[in-house]
Amino acid sequence: MTDCLGLLLVVAVTAANIGDRDAAMGLLQRLRRLHRDITLVWADGGYTGSLVDWCRDKLALTWRSSSEPTT
Repeated sequence: MTDCLGLLLVVAVTAANIGDRDAAMGLLQRLRRLHRDITLVWADGGYTGSLVDWCRDKLALTWRSSSEPTT
């Protein structure tokens, strides 16, 4: 995971059979623990559904998808 400048914030290396969405929860938990000041996460449109709800409810992070229109 990087910041808006592309600087590395947290990283996770997983086995090839672990999907990105499956690894996201652990990565987001680590992000929250290490960078408490971050409140907004931008992600690819493939990250949807319960992950977005979990991110908001458990980590108090606002989730924005790259496929959402910006206003």
